[in-house]
Amino acid sequence: MKMWKAQTRESDRISKLVLRNAEKAASRVAWSTSALREKIEKEEAAQKQSEAVHNRAVNTLRALITETEVQLAKEAQRMAVDEEAEHWITPDKLDAAIERAINNPVPLKEGMGEEMWIKVAKRRGAISSEELDEIRM
Repeated sequence: MKMWKAQTRESDRISKLVLRNAEKAASRVAWSTSALREKIEKEEAAQKQSEAVHNRAVNTLRALITETEVQLAKEAQRMAVDEEAEHWITPDKLDAAIERAINNPVPLKEGMGEEMWIKVAKRRGAISSEELDEIRM
């Protein structure tokens, strides 16, 4: 019987040792799994943050490009108006333009009578109906 008790104790001790080792291994696996999960979660969070930063940068660049395009279009429009304005007659240049026109008359094109010039002037709004009546009188 003593032998049986010794064998039983030895068997219990070995079982406890195996159980303790299994618990340690399970604990290491659980810790390793949770550590791996945390690492994956951190990497996913970093990836999301990186994507958010990238998206903000892309949106900022798009806005900057759009703003630049708008500014370039406005500048082109300004330049076109400035180019056209070189030929405009401003109020301070009106007297000089009238004087130049009087001193340098332009002959009528062949086949165009005075009536055609009056029609063109009227169509362009350079002459009113009242002024036209005065001219014809």
